[in-house]
Amino acid sequence: MPAWVRRVLLGVMAVAVLAGVVTVIPGLWPWMYYGVRGYSVGPPEETWAVDDQLGASSNGVRVAVVGDPGTGDSNEYAVTGALADEHSERRYDGLLLLGDLIYPDGDVDLLDEAILEPFAPVLEPPVEVMPVLGNHDYESGDSAAIMQRLGHRSAWYAEEVGPVLFLVLDSNQVDDPAQTAWLTATLEASSATWTIAAMHHPPYSAGLHGSDEQVRDAWSGLFSEYGVDLALAGHDHDYQRSEPIDGLVYVVTGGGGKTRPTGREDFTEYSASTLHYLDLQITAEQIYGQAINTDGKAFDAFAIRADR
Repeated sequence: MPAWVRRVLLGVMAVAVLAGVVTVIPGLWPWMYYGVRGYSVGPPEETWAVDDQLGASSNGVRVAVVGDPGTGDSNEYAVTGALADEHSERRYDGLLLLGDLIYPDGDVDLLDEAILEPFAPVLEPPVEVMPVLGNHDYESGDSAAIMQRLGHRSAWYAEEVGPVLFLVLDSNQVDDPAQTAWLTATLEASSATWTIAAMHHPPYSAGLHGSDEQVRDAWSGLFSEYGVDLALAGHDHDYQRSEPIDGLVYVVTGGGGKTRPTGREDFTEYSASTLHYLDLQITAEQIYGQAINTDGKAFDAFAIRADR
């Protein structure tokens, strides 16, 4: 079944389930079961207290990752409120924003209400702010102005935070050969302990938009060839973590301001649909990730170890 057909069917089924019109019965129709077998509209069933893996480590860093935040409404403030609470307990060193920074169309005049005001508690130096451009950020023609106001001159760039090299990519321009050439050269030259790639459109997703095969074809092979450890994306308004694929984990974390139903594919390790952000605690020994909801509780956790 084509991906676009599956996404339409998943959306129709989500509305029907929410309205109480239908109940999903595994095995009734194979395509229905496949599309919604990981279906989750609300918060996950299990949550727990956020874990501090850094302890007294002096070489560790903490990075918050928020995808698709730019609504400026109560949903976004619920996410940034939970983030600010964690920041007050143990400060973040970096803030990675995975695109769709300003809804509905990337009007730079709305940057204050969409980003600068909601994230104010965590934006003060020395927090490193790393914005990614999403598709909505291009619609008004202000994408370059958005990046400049957030401290970056290019839509793709590299940033070091502690032992991590973050490679910020512009998946709206995935077909630009200059970007892929830059990515290849940067990976070849890197000696960083960890490498994390960040983009808006996900190479692997079981959500409503699904996997962006153009992004996958352009960059996933390079990620595996050069030992990228983790790939982060938004676009689908949910949370997903893949099984390791050719040596790396792919995470979709797009619940910073909106949610949509999500699903499962054969590469899915975990998926849920709830407002959230991703907490990364990174030392020389491991990347420890936790998805944190608006109640300040973790609902997924994973570790990527250097000795794997």
